[in-house]
Parts: sequence; C-alpha cells; structure tokens
Amino acid sequence: QFVIVHVSFTCLTDLRQLLDHARDTGADAVLILPPYYFANVPSQGIEEFLDKALSDCTDCIPAFLYHFPKHTGNAITPEMYGRLAKKHENCLLGIKDSGGNLQDSIAFQKAAPNLRVIVGNDRGALDVLKAGLSGSVTGAMNPAPELLMALYRAFVDGKMDEAEKAQGRINEWHDALAAHQGMEEIPLVKAGMSARIEAYSRNCRAPLLTASPAVTDALKAALHKLLGDFDVFRRTWSQTEYHGDEAEKKMWKGLLLPST
Repeated sequence: QFVIVHVSFTCLTDLRQLLDHARDTGADAVLILPPYYFANVPSQGIEEFLDKALSDCTDCIPAFLYHFPKHTGNAITPEMYGRLAKKHENCLLGIKDSGGNLQDSIAFQKAAPNLRVIVGNDRGALDVLKAGLSGSVTGAMNPAPELLMALYRAFVDGKMDEAEKAQGRINEWHDALAAHQGMEEIPLVKAGMSARIEAYSRNCRAPLLTASPAVTDALKAALHKLLGDFDVFRRTWSQTEYHGDEAEKKMWKGLLLPST
C-alpha cells in the first residue's frame, strides 16, 4: 500500500502544519495543489508558492504536485513543472494531471522524464497507458476498481482486446453517472460505494447534496450490469497479491456486490 495525503492550502503556514501531520502519521507522500481562491494569478507567483512548499518537503516527506485548473483557477505549466523538478529532485515524485488534456500530460512527462505522470481522466485511461504515462488515479472508479485494474493488467500482458473491453465498461460507468444531470460526481460515487459495501454511508455534507435512494438503486443496477459477468477479467485478480484482511480481499474481488 502507498498512502498519499492531500495537504493543499492557500496559506503556506497551514500547508506546513498539514505536511507535519502527514509525516507524523506515516503517510508515504503528499499531494499539493497550486494556491486557489485567487484565480488566474501570475504564473511566477504560483511557481514561487510551489517552490516554497516543496522546500518544506525536503528531508520531510516526498510529494506529488496536482494540476487541476478547473477547481483552482491556476495552472501548473510543463515549463514550471520542469524547473521545479530539477530544483527539488530529492523530494518531488511526479504530478497528478486532472486538466483533461492528454497532450498536456505528455508535455509534463517530457519536462521531467524520470518522474511519474498520473492522470485523472477515466475515459482516457487506456490512452494514458498507450502514451507511456504512469497510469490513472481516479475517484469515480472507486465503486468498480476491478475495471481499472483489469485494463491495466490486460495492457501490461499485451491483451489489447481485453483492455479495450475494460475501457468500454469504464466509459459505461461514466455514462451511468452522467445520466443524473445536476448532481456532482462525489455524491454519485458515494452512492455507488454504498451499493458495493454494506453500511457505507452515502451522506454528503453541504454544499453537496446526498444522492436519493432512487439514484442509488439506479447506480446499483448499473454496477450489476458492468460487473455481473466479470469472469472475463477474473484472471487478472487471481494474479494480484493482496495485503489486507479477508474482508478487504472480498471487497476488492467484487464479492460483496449485493444481490438484486
């Protein structure tokens, strides 16, 4: 297991406190966004902020940067990333790119070839691997992690037909989420998780709205459709090494999917 803790903050003093907490609680690495709230600030200011944050990580804990301009209003450019990678080679592990543009992800890789580029775009998960990037980190696929793992294993094994089929099912899950217009992804993902794991709460705190029982039932039906004949991918799971307890093993193998 490799635990990455999100420590982003608009103030470096608070960010340092979160860094210390992550280190003291045994996290393997941290994830750092550019400063947010003040959007579209000069790129020089963004770089100075991240430079200081990474300086605090040196001799403390490894770090990934996090490019998510949709939510921060501030971008990490490949050029900026390359400079920071050279300056902080002792602590910077890579970047998570949720910008939605594969060409930008490739540019990040070229800017720092020895570091990891992890992409947050499920519909492009297979294209990410084809481009030689490290892989995907996703929130939306938490209710069906088997699909991402099946895609990765099939790609590594050179079984592109299986990889394409897994990507197709990933896309179907996203179609099921998108069918509930007006709802944010997080409440829908929590509803999907509650359909997989007994007693998992779908409740959300304001301003997010909790998915209704009807929405949860619809997502449960979608999961049954996508995972009901998962034997085509079961081979990949038999080769996976598990480190958790028996309940965790069953969850990851999809054996706790409730019956309809």
